[in-house]
Amino acid sequence: MLALDYCHQKAAESHSSFLSGFRFLSVEKRNAIIVLYAFCRELDDVVDGCT
Repeated sequence: MLALDYCHQKAAESHSSFLSGFRFLSVEKRNAIIVLYAFCRELDDVVDGCT
């Protein structure tokens, strides 16, 4: 799996309506924002898992 594929999968798993606005961006900008969004989701998962 490529890193970008992982980011797309991670973003899609969130089922966020926030993602629907990304479709209006160019492919390069869409991929960049999805990578950033996936990174934020990963951080959120780490924080949620800490006790």
